[in-house]
Amino acid sequence: MELKKVRQDTNLDNFFGELEVGEIFNYSQIFSLNEIRFLAKSHGVTIEYCAPNFKEYGEYGCFTCKVIDKEGFYISKVIAARG
Repeated sequence: MELKKVRQDTNLDNFFGELEVGEIFNYSQIFSLNEIRFLAKSHGVTIEYCAPNFKEYGEYGCFTCKVIDKEGFYISKVIAARG
């Protein structure tokens, strides 16, 4: 899977709209983590920051996040699995 990147000139509607659960992306330091979380959430995407103890942090650096939910996708899968 290719690492996606949020930059200053990125079309944010397309970027966050096309992300899938489990995808990893990094963002430019012109954004704060709170801004990235807000932008993702405003597009129905829940992200998790990849902290130093994450494998992805070591691979992609300190401005890396992972998609953990998209419009209830993960939550609905957990509920279905618990059935």
